[in-house]
Amino acid sequence: MVVRLHRPFAPFLSVLTSFGAVVSKPWCAAHGQWDGRAETWMKANDPAHEDVIPNERANGTGPFRL
Repeated sequence: MVVRLHRPFAPFLSVLTSFGAVVSKPWCAAHGQWDGRAETWMKANDPAHEDVIPNERANGTGPFRL
């Protein structure tokens, strides 16, 4: 992935890495999480912590480098 900012933004990496995770889309969809389709993002938006499967089950998708 390449991110091109309109202008320098010093806290960019901090904002990018302060939440979220890189997980397998097929794995998430198979476990009832967001399937990655634009039509279904509202259903998956802002779930309760206990409803987020990757918080409870490991899924190896790395290594990644920023």
